[in-house]
Amino acid sequence: MSGAVPYLHGTAEAAFGVGGVYGDRDRTVGSMRTGPWSTDVDGRPCAGALGVLVDDVLGYAVVSARPPGHWAVSTEIHADFGRDLPEPGAQVRAESSAIALGPAGGLASGVVRAVDGGLIATATERLQYVPGEPGGLSETASAEFSSTAGGTDPGSLDDLLGALRSGTAGTAVLRFTPSTRLANPVGNLHGGVLFAAAELAGRWALEPGPAPLVTSSVHLAFLRPLRLHAEVRLEASAAHRGRTLGVAHVVATNPEGKVCALATVTGRGGS
Repeated sequence: MSGAVPYLHGTAEAAFGVGGVYGDRDRTVGSMRTGPWSTDVDGRPCAGALGVLVDDVLGYAVVSARPPGHWAVSTEIHADFGRDLPEPGAQVRAESSAIALGPAGGLASGVVRAVDGGLIATATERLQYVPGEPGGLSETASAEFSSTAGGTDPGSLDDLLGALRSGTAGTAVLRFTPSTRLANPVGNLHGGVLFAAAELAGRWALEPGPAPLVTSSVHLAFLRPLRLHAEVRLEASAAHRGRTLGVAHVVATNPEGKVCALATVTGRGGS
């Protein structure tokens, strides 16, 4: 597998149930096991819980083609969801390939499937190359996660993030302070974790409504890194909320009030 790069299985991967990721620019595969943490407080599956798996599997297809002395950072992730995540304890698998590569970065596409082969999601991710190599948060990931988890499995995605919720009808504010368990290989908040938080904030902004909605797509654009141990604020507002379709816009800011990411979350009426 030409261009293959060692996979850094860090604390965010441990927290989000992601196993090993293997491959190169032509084909990268990985898996994740769902848990109570991949649901909301009502026990409904959270599509955004796939964020770390998608970010890793698609990202490594582009990382594999990086120039010497460089890494890659996510600039956009888009996912369309075909069905709900399976119940806690199930395994899902992701596969990707790089579909466009250049000297500054690349674009990867992939799919996530249940063990029965059913399509859960399709996704694309754009990354850019940056100088430097990650410090390597992988070697002690499992031990670090176990020590910070306190022996208690999170009961929902809210719990895993340590998220606080506020807002009124048509709006939602999600606040959390990421610890090292939510880090990416270069020591910032993992992009897949932010994807999960954005989906959660967007779905909150679309509730309640005339009929239940499930998340059908998420598009997330990264503008600047978010630091660990510094509060992240995601403010979501419903741009449209009908019986069969809802659209929410999400803005993520750092403690200085600078916009760090923008997301659009779309919900559809359940079939």
